[in-house]
Amino acid sequence: MENSDPYLFFNMQYKYGQAGPPAYMVLKEVDYSNPENFDIMLDLQVELSGLTESVIAPVYSWVSPFQNFISTSGTWNEACGSEKAALLDFNAQMKAFTKVEINSDCCQKFGICGEQFVTDISFNVNGEVDATRFRF
Repeated sequence: MENSDPYLFFNMQYKYGQAGPPAYMVLKEVDYSNPENFDIMLDLQVELSGLTESVIAPVYSWVSPFQNFISTSGTWNEACGSEKAALLDFNAQMKAFTKVEINSDCCQKFGICGEQFVTDISFNVNGEVDATRFRF
């Protein structure tokens, strides 16, 4: 509709700038217990970032911060609770990750900020991750 807020917003963007609508990629039916799938998701993030004519960086992805969160080899272990999280199953790890607040030491000192991805991770009624997304 020509008088709707979205129409007016995108019309102003077209008139005064080069920005397009926000985009996202939804990942469904992924076996998150398979480490190879994390490599594929990281590759997807890199590929999306490389589409410089149509994608404006950054690509917001939970994958790398999550991998750091569950890694017990970093200096962030104590601040982020990584050693405890490493003992949990994937779904519990994701729930713990999304509870890492933006104003926490984990986020502020180490860049592991799960709270910013709360809307990018969908849990089903059983508490299992059923879909995730990348925003760009």
